[in-house]
Amino acid sequence: MSVADKLGKMHRGRAIQLLLEQFHEIEKSWEDRAARRRLLRDMRNYLASLDDFTDLDLHFLSDLQRHVTDDISLPYLYGLVVPIEREHSRTNITDEDFVVTTDDAPRRDVSIMPVSVIVDNIRSAFNVGGIFRSSECLGIERIHLCGYTATPENEKVRRSALATEESIPWLHHHTARAALEAEAERGAVTVALETAEDCPAPGEVEFSFPCAIIVGNERFGLSRDILNAADHVVRIPTYGRKNSLNVVSAFTVCGYEVRRQWEQSSEERSTPPRPRPSSSSSESAGER
Repeated sequence: MSVADKLGKMHRGRAIQLLLEQFHEIEKSWEDRAARRRLLRDMRNYLASLDDFTDLDLHFLSDLQRHVTDDISLPYLYGLVVPIEREHSRTNITDEDFVVTTDDAPRRDVSIMPVSVIVDNIRSAFNVGGIFRSSECLGIERIHLCGYTATPENEKVRRSALATEESIPWLHHHTARAALEAEAERGAVTVALETAEDCPAPGEVEFSFPCAIIVGNERFGLSRDILNAADHVVRIPTYGRKNSLNVVSAFTVCGYEVRRQWEQSSEERSTPPRPRPSSSSSESAGER
């Protein structure tokens, strides 16, 4: 019995999808040498079998079999399959689809700066997760999620946050004004990030600590009320035709300037790294 008979009726899209499924299994099992060799062998056999489906014009796949050797490197395998994945995959590939490696294990003491983020009415759950991820890398102390901004109970937030939502305390408020008041009570200076042309860039402002960075809706930005209530309004300069970055990118650019100034401050030089407060999704501003 031929492979074509065993697999039954095959169409071109299904043949490509089966290859991509094999590729993802190899990627997940890469560190297991025995499993990797077995899966690579299965991929070679599968690619060779596609020659039986002469009516599907799959030679661009079957020709790959000679490259899929037992000692192939993962980057080289990516070079073979990723162009096919990009062209033919039925799903979009995002960060959370990649294998998380041991490189993410802690290698040094975590250093937390007295900086919060106020996230007001962000529409995209993916962007919320991105803000969590950037915040964890920056050593942000806490995150305020306001209005209809998704919280880490949302699966899409968790997927794009890559588990960083487990280590950063967050609170939910009905309004950004409530978050501003909470930060004011602890003496924080508030810095709104907006696209207004007459505002300075983050590097042109001398930040004091503690402080809170405020980011708003992807389309509408921050309300006039919040901009008026903030101590500073800053913008990220752009030099092309577009006048703004994605909200996560803009926050990250601003956040690293804040981090730079924090590390230069006398407080940072004279104080050992601060532990981040224990994270709990039950932490509340009394409004969740």
